[in-house]
Amino acid sequence: MGDLYRTVLNEAASPADLYAFVSRDSLIQLWPSMWLPRAVRRAWEERFPQLRSAPRRAA
Repeated sequence: MGDLYRTVLNEAASPADLYAFVSRDSLIQLWPSMWLPRAVRRAWEERFPQLRSAPRRAA
């Protein structure tokens, strides 16, 4: 599921794409392990501070 979320966050053409494919709870759970470009990660964390506080998983 992480690959789907990463693609949607990077490629969404409209907010409707986000609403259709992204679950808040799943995003928070997956966030620490998702690879995203720095600018994308920063933009999302600025808009949704709870993502910054999501527990980091050990690699």
